[in-house]
Amino acid sequence: EKPLPPVYAELNRLKLLAESRERLICDVSHEVCALYDLRRDPDEHHNLAGREPQKVATLHAMLEAWMSGQSRFESATRPALARPDRLALERVRLGDRTAAPRAARLLASTDDKVRRETAKALLALPDDPAIHDAVFAAHRAHPQSLLLSALALRSGDRSLIKPLWHVAQNAVTATQPTLAPDALAELSLTLLEDGHPGAVALVGKVSALPIESEELSRRVMRQLGATHSKAALGPLLAALPNVMLRLDAVRALGRLGDRRAVPRLCREVAGEHYVDVRAAIVRALGALDDRRAVTTLARLARS
Repeated sequence: EKPLPPVYAELNRLKLLAESRERLICDVSHEVCALYDLRRDPDEHHNLAGREPQKVATLHAMLEAWMSGQSRFESATRPALARPDRLALERVRLGDRTAAPRAARLLASTDDKVRRETAKALLALPDDPAIHDAVFAAHRAHPQSLLLSALALRSGDRSLIKPLWHVAQNAVTATQPTLAPDALAELSLTLLEDGHPGAVALVGKVSALPIESEELSRRVMRQLGATHSKAALGPLLAALPNVMLRLDAVRALGRLGDRRAVPRLCREVAGEHYVDVRAAIVRALGALDDRRAVTTLARLARS
């Protein structure tokens, strides 16, 4: 039987390589990988990465080569970038934190589109002290850039908290849009990560806006769930009808820990057609540990 060629795939931060009977799944944002033997373990219950580091290294090198060959960067910005810079930026957009220092050099570009795309990509990664100098230099050169200001705030420039908070507040309450929803979402998440006391309510309002980036919308859901704030409940429940965000909203509700979500989740699970969402609702109900969910979970177990 002729072996099939390697198969590569990506889902947000997860990158996958299936080669022969083995599958490698890497979360590039956390630099961790899992290895599975699909012939012996088709349901992927036993991670072999710790037992077979050489195999992981071999497959990871193949995955790295594939990622380096990908280029989804907008055609309008390609002429302004050398290939190594374009690949570094693309790797950051794929969630690879190791490429951040190289990509951060692009914040000094004279092309506004390149600076904007670079700032957006870096904001999606965890803060990295290795890029702070590049961020501060870019912000000094372009202080009016909202994305660079958000990056500089996250990098430690505390003088930006008050002005950026006013910008975000004015934008979210304006009758006419003053900021694109994606830019406002990035700014609001930065304020939330910084611990601003009003940021949960702000992000909740922003979550209802037409954010163009699906990944950014999913980040909003995850961050709301991580706040453990009562103010996050309403926006997360409001997101449940959105098919693209439903799974993330359910997971966030489980993480939020607010038992007021139990009645709604009990109603939702009965009519849920997607297996992964249904399973996430069951896990969320289990995490919320509320007696009102017992009847619903028992009925599901019997069926």
